[in-house]
Amino acid sequence: MEIIKKDNGSLIICTISSILVVLKMYTNNNIYLVLFMLMICAAIVFDRIEFKFDYLLFFVSWVYALKFNFNQFSMFLFISALYIIVCIIYMIIHNSKFKIKLLGSYLLFVAYVIAIPIFSGGTISTVLGFLLNFTVIFFAVLFLNDNRLFNRYILIYSYGLFLSSIVRLLSYVISNLNDYIIKMATVQTLILEGKLNTRFAGLDLDPNYYSIQILIAISCLIINIYYKQVGKKTSIFLAMALGVFGFFSVSKMYLISFLFLLIIAAVAFVRNNIVFGIKFIFSLLFSGGIFAYFFYDNIYNLFSQRFISSGQDIAGLTTGRSILWKMFFAEIINDFKVLCFGAGFGSGKLSNIMAHNMYLTMLYYMGIIGSVISIFYFFTIIEALANNLKQKKYYQLFSINSIPLYILLIANISLDSFVMDFFPIQLLLILFSLTYKGG
Repeated sequence: MEIIKKDNGSLIICTISSILVVLKMYTNNNIYLVLFMLMICAAIVFDRIEFKFDYLLFFVSWVYALKFNFNQFSMFLFISALYIIVCIIYMIIHNSKFKIKLLGSYLLFVAYVIAIPIFSGGTISTVLGFLLNFTVIFFAVLFLNDNRLFNRYILIYSYGLFLSSIVRLLSYVISNLNDYIIKMATVQTLILEGKLNTRFAGLDLDPNYYSIQILIAISCLIINIYYKQVGKKTSIFLAMALGVFGFFSVSKMYLISFLFLLIIAAVAFVRNNIVFGIKFIFSLLFSGGIFAYFFYDNIYNLFSQRFISSGQDIAGLTTGRSILWKMFFAEIINDFKVLCFGAGFGSGKLSNIMAHNMYLTMLYYMGIIGSVISIFYFFTIIEALANNLKQKKYYQLFSINSIPLYILLIANISLDSFVMDFFPIQLLLILFSLTYKGG
């Protein structure tokens, strides 16, 4: 393959396109979103095949802002569909071949996801959006055959998330933007000492789901920093900036997962390179001290209120999630069909309720059989990645590369990422990180 040179074309296009989205939000004039679509669609059609994925990575954190009207579907779905179509056309023109095992696991996954709701009385339309994003990563994997793409992809993803956060930050002083975002999402607030505080969520609808995007970005950026990739200073800046934004979400999940992230990273760094590990720990202490100096009082009080005011029982500490966990667990155990085959997306008694636990969500909708099929699909993706990158050993239990995976598993004890638009793209970054060896 031709060496991937430093090419910022897609980043420039994404930045200009994001300005168009902001203008749409500011003026509520859809012409700017039309211009955005024309620019991004042209970029996906004409850019290099391995760079076409850049635009999905960048704008996955902008999903809810990419709408002509608040109650319509996001244009991100259209962009994803176009990406798939362009990839298929590219493969036909270049006579590319599918990897048989990956194709088989993908088709099995798709067939199962479609079949279960139909047999349960649901409709195919309820699963099309869900399958679209998993189809995107199926095609993306086929063109990931250069190790250096990991550095590019995680920087693009993080930069998109960073800019979306900046837009939300600016909206607090730009009334038109703030009004648009308030209409777009239900803003979550906290009252502290008589003052109303808004929980930060970037351009997402929920601070907790915004936080998991932050955590995945930081954990992947840490891998970039460790391997001393091109753009190391940029990775450090983005990791620190996103880390601060994450604290502004006042998410209990974020605080707990972030502490796990730091501990896992420190252990992995010391285990692999003790000098780098010591530098990492001292850097944390230094940056943590600066953050505490400027934000300690406000952030500490807000988190204290969230933990203490919720109550000291399990329901309080989990913000009511434990009640939902019991509900879903009982529904799964008491119905053999749901336990084995799942209720199917859009079907079942609890289809309009969130479990706030990815494992229960997957088990409820997919059942044991469907969950195994899903995991098998994920394993074939990482195997295909490893083969593309000529990596024979692509998983070590305590390696730096495993940090994003652990963060996903820990954070989703209280989240339903499996059914979210961003999950497949996050999953690809995580699986890519497992196969990445620097370069």
